[in-house]
Amino acid sequence: MARTADAVVIGAGSTGASVAFHLAARGLRVALVDRGAIAGGPTGVSPAILRQNYADPALARLAREGLRTFQRWTEEVGGDCRFVQTGFVTGVAAPDLEQLRATVALQRSLGIAIELLTPAEFGELQPDAVLEGLAGAAYEPGAGYCDPGAATAALVAAAARHGAEVMQGVAVHDIRVHAGRVVGIETSDGAIDTPVVVNAAGPWASRLARATGTELPIKVTRHCVARVSLPRPSRWPALVAYAERGRFYLRPATDAYCLVGSLDHAVDSREVQPDDYPRDVDDAVVARFAARAALRFRRLDGATGRGGFASVFDDTPDGNPLVGADHRVEGSFVAAGLSGHGFKLCPVFGRGIADLITLGKTELPLDGLAVNRFEARPRAGQPG
Repeated sequence: MARTADAVVIGAGSTGASVAFHLAARGLRVALVDRGAIAGGPTGVSPAILRQNYADPALARLAREGLRTFQRWTEEVGGDCRFVQTGFVTGVAAPDLEQLRATVALQRSLGIAIELLTPAEFGELQPDAVLEGLAGAAYEPGAGYCDPGAATAALVAAAARHGAEVMQGVAVHDIRVHAGRVVGIETSDGAIDTPVVVNAAGPWASRLARATGTELPIKVTRHCVARVSLPRPSRWPALVAYAERGRFYLRPATDAYCLVGSLDHAVDSREVQPDDYPRDVDDAVVARFAARAALRFRRLDGATGRGGFASVFDDTPDGNPLVGADHRVEGSFVAAGLSGHGFKLCPVFGRGIADLITLGKTELPLDGLAVNRFEARPRAGQPG
């Protein structure tokens, strides 16, 4: 006889773990299923930068709420996500300065603590900064990063405390659909009857969706991160997390090294299969990333690479996640296509999906992330 659950969440990364926690906390019988281990996919190697600097007001609001949860993690979730407050700076060249001004004004209107810095002011914050080519910067003093594995484990533990069944090393072979609605799943550990399935399978979400006869507009791309040595002891103030459009981002990791990634996706990223891509990063890539960061921070002059790692993004056509009900199949929900934004937003995605399942609505601004937003619309004058 098949087991039963009120809801099954597929994928034990940070988003799936958050959904499972929020559903279980509301009294639902939840099964969290993953073919691997907790945070065993892209979540486990996420740089886990927590920032709020989005030009889209809905994403800015979601990021604000996500950061607040990470800052109050023990009270809201339990355990320790190992949050480290570093501040986050977004640097821009002259062509992007007016857009940055508008974005900062928008975010301040939403209650986000952020300020616009002149290059000289950024130089006061980071005295080793090379200011050439920099027209301005936005500074979020409350931003930072955390440990993605610890955060996900804490979410899973919280879900289990509320009664969720956690099934690691269990593959989902099929999602059963009858008369246009979800009725259960088939796994390597047997069947589970359920009226609700949440697809939080990240890079594998599109493949999983085909089990319901639907397609998700997700492609999988490879992204590299380099570990770059920091001077020790350093005569400079602590390094902030930093990003520069089209060039690179970085964040401190320990006193000994920082993580540097590329924002030049046309050069440094490529489409891959989620089960078949190189995880290692060659020395030339690490050296290139380190040199790019050293052009902005003098402390990285002559810094040596300490290896690196590669992971994957589940990207959508507009670079924004797919979060909500998939209206093509009743009982089917999606929290995927995260496009590199997922970790910082996982607390609110979990809450929003739980709202939609238990209340049929949410006060969170998820409308712009609707799962079916890319479906073809009939043109004027056509039937539809």
